[in-house]
Amino acid sequence: MLNACQEGPHSSRQRRPRRRGFSLLELTVVLLLLGIVAAVAQPKFSETLSRYRVEAAAARLQSDLIYAQTLARVRSRATTIRFFVAAERLTSAYRLEGVPDPAVAANRFSPQTPSTWYRVALHEEPYRVALRAAPATLTFDLHGRPDTAAAMTLGLGTRTRRVRVIAGSGEVVIE
Repeated sequence: MLNACQEGPHSSRQRRPRRRGFSLLELTVVLLLLGIVAAVAQPKFSETLSRYRVEAAAARLQSDLIYAQTLARVRSRATTIRFFVAAERLTSAYRLEGVPDPAVAANRFSPQTPSTWYRVALHEEPYRVALRAAPATLTFDLHGRPDTAAAMTLGLGTRTRRVRVIAGSGEVVIE
């Protein structure tokens, strides 16, 4: 038999209910640790993002130069790329003249209307890079040979990549 002083499993005194949730101190410590990890990771993330943007822009420019070269051969007529660089307006873009923009409906393309031509704005998302190009225009003849050697430098922060068109062979390389 149980005495009145002894507690049984079903006594009138109940155990305290288990505490649910977190204390304010625990939440503060977790948020502090997350803040420290974020502060350490942010520069590395920023550097990685810059590198990705420059690499992606260089690859895009290289493929578009090869595309222009191929179009010149296929159509048996010259294809020109014009580079637009305006430092004061932070504009970096290029345009394939007389080539339809894939984003424009085919029935709206006009060879006489530059706004319907293939255009890439490197200063906008997803690239957001600066472009330095020499010369301002590059023309591939009907055999796909460039009229001159060309060098385009793409940069963001401390990251840069250079895309060159070699005059004799017409080869397009990323350096």
